[in-house]
Parts: sequence; C-alpha cells; structure tokens
Amino acid sequence: AFAHRVVRGLASTPAERYLRWSYDGFSPQELRELGATFESLANATLCIDSILETHDNLPLEERYMRLDIESNLHDNMIIKTDIASMAESIELRTPFQDPYLVQFAERVPLAVKTHGGISKAILRSLGKKYLPAEILTLPKRGFEVPLHGWLRGLLSPIVQDVVLDSSSILHGLFDSTRL
Repeated sequence: AFAHRVVRGLASTPAERYLRWSYDGFSPQELRELGATFESLANATLCIDSILETHDNLPLEERYMRLDIESNLHDNMIIKTDIASMAESIELRTPFQDPYLVQFAERVPLAVKTHGGISKAILRSLGKKYLPAEILTLPKRGFEVPLHGWLRGLLSPIVQDVVLDSSSILHGLFDSTRL
C-alpha cells in the first residue's frame, strides 16, 4: 500500500504529497468525494506549506522531519498509538518525546542521523550493543488499525445505520455509492 501511495503522490505539490503519504493515501479529490471541504483541504495544505517554509533553511529531509514532529506525530501517530495500546491493555511510554532529547536530536547533523543512508543510524548503532541481530533486522511495524476490514465487516451494520440511514445526521455527508 505504501508504494502505491508514493507513486500516486509523485505528481502532487509537496503539501498534497505529504497529506497523501502520511494520511492513508487519499488524494485531495478522493477526500472531497468523501465529504472533506475544499476549505479544510486548503487549510491543511496551507499549514503544511507554512511549516515547510518556516524551516526552509534546513535540508529537505530535515524540513520533512520537522513537519512530522509538528503535525503528523502529534495529530496522528501519537493518538493512534495511544488508542491501540489502550485497546490491548498495553502500558506504553514514549521516551523519545522528552523535550531535551528532541532538542538534542534536532542539533544532530543529518549525515549522522542517516549515516550510510540508513535511517535511525544512532539508535541502530546503540541497539547492536544490547539487542540480538535478528531483532535489529526486523521490518518496521506499527499498530495498523484494520479500519477497512472493520467497516466492511464487523462494523458494516453500524455504518449502514449511522451513515446511510436517511434519518441520520450524517446522511448525505458521504457518497453512499463509494461506501
């Protein structure tokens, strides 16, 4: 799915590309079809453009790192992680959000952060000291919420009742042929 998002986003503006790549792969047109207003999309792209411009003295990779910290991390990833960990009764801590550690990481040169083209080079190097090699080579995994499966399966009756019912406050908000 990620490769599909990357390819579909290549022809977009930087802000639209970031939205597509970070927020589930919907294009601005698809979001409009699902009910997002032009105004909300314009506000999102203006916000993204503003953050990127604020950090235009930084290399491109670092500008997008700042954008992740200032938008996607707080408004998306932390919330999803919190919900998923609570749902599984996991006590989760986010030690890398310590303000002093973040400030330190911002001062580390990009070449050190991505030594040899490898992301998280410092953590990987430190991990070699404490973790087995098979752990260090595992692919990245997250708390992916199987929303599509839920909405088409277990939660389908609720979607039908809440979204598509003509007496629902949400009726007409979404294109029912696309749900």
